[in-house]
Amino acid sequence: MIVNKLKYLCSNNCYDCIDLNTLYSRKDAIKDILDLIAFSKVDFTIFISKDNTLYIGFNKHKKIKRTKAIPTFYCSKFNHKNKIEKYQTDITFVLSSNKLCIFKQSKKDLDFYFNTNNKQQSDNCLYSISSNNYIHPSYKDFCKQIEKLKTLFKQNFVNKFVLNRSVEIKQVTKINIKGLLKKILYEYLISNSPKNHFLFVRSFKKLDHAFISFSPETLLRIQENTLYTEALAGSSEKDNTQILKQNKNKCENAIVQESILSVLQKFGYETRIGDTEIIHLPYISHLKTPIQCNISTGVKLKKIIKHLHPTPATLGHPKKNSLQLLKEMDIPKRNFFAGIAGVETENNTDIIVLLRSAYLQQKSIILYAGAGIMPDSDPQIEWSEIALKMTPIIEHCFNKDCIEMTKEYIKTHE
Repeated sequence: MIVNKLKYLCSNNCYDCIDLNTLYSRKDAIKDILDLIAFSKVDFTIFISKDNTLYIGFNKHKKIKRTKAIPTFYCSKFNHKNKIEKYQTDITFVLSSNKLCIFKQSKKDLDFYFNTNNKQQSDNCLYSISSNNYIHPSYKDFCKQIEKLKTLFKQNFVNKFVLNRSVEIKQVTKINIKGLLKKILYEYLISNSPKNHFLFVRSFKKLDHAFISFSPETLLRIQENTLYTEALAGSSEKDNTQILKQNKNKCENAIVQESILSVLQKFGYETRIGDTEIIHLPYISHLKTPIQCNISTGVKLKKIIKHLHPTPATLGHPKKNSLQLLKEMDIPKRNFFAGIAGVETENNTDIIVLLRSAYLQQKSIILYAGAGIMPDSDPQIEWSEIALKMTPIIEHCFNKDCIEMTKEYIKTHE
């Protein structure tokens, strides 16, 4: 039985590493680790990096004395306090292309975390849509918000602002969150297609709720003493090669570049900026400008995150006035949407911005996405762009029969 195999590997209280080339195939390791989700009776955090490395930690612990070798998870909601949560977990699995590493801090038996007597749950998609769904703001109110912003643009109060939408899709029957997450993760990890985004999952209250994000945006990545970040701003329909020539998108990207550079220069770092390029996701295209700098040894990661986040790519510019607008305008609560999450290890750090996301509850799923508003923004184009950004969540979570119906619903102008 799968749990017995992992139970043996987790039998001691120290670090263990298994070579997948000889002892354990990657596909089998994926299946075995994800099966634990079906048996889990504790909350967990999952992060999948762009190189397809899986980090999964069961049972969050903020009070455990931090050990550098053990991965540390970061997470924050997108609110005015910008409080960053930093924690390790009792059991953490790290699955790369050729190794499975297990970090175990607690002396508790594996049965404490996984109720192996329970029947494993099936991995169904969401397959029903009730009639009383909810879109906030409505298209009419969204247009009013843009008109208000255009007045503020003329007054130079802000020169860019990010509006977001939330769409709640009610379910007729109770959502099998464990089974759904297991299905999404398995399909994501065994896919051979190139990854254009990260995946982050956080469970709550023993899996009565879960947050999931398919994000294309790196806030920062640190390897050795080099920090890599990016200005990811400016969007258009899929495979649009003209996006580099469109003034609205070029200006939007330039604002984000300027903001990031000013933050890094305040730390005294000498920055290097690359050429702006187009990245084509399966459903939308973006402008991306890579930025990097050398950082000093021993720099506090939380301090850099707090100064960088939120960039104008997810809030607006200038920052102070944009935060004021966020409080004043009738904007849906962002919760984790556009917050940050990631993992810090002994050798690497990956922190992402939580975009293209959803909050799973027992009988509904709330979708989140946003768009950068500029002086020449067209409300209908921005509304449709936000709907496009919700595509990966819809395609991973919903049954095939419901995908097109849900896509049409979130595009509605009524």
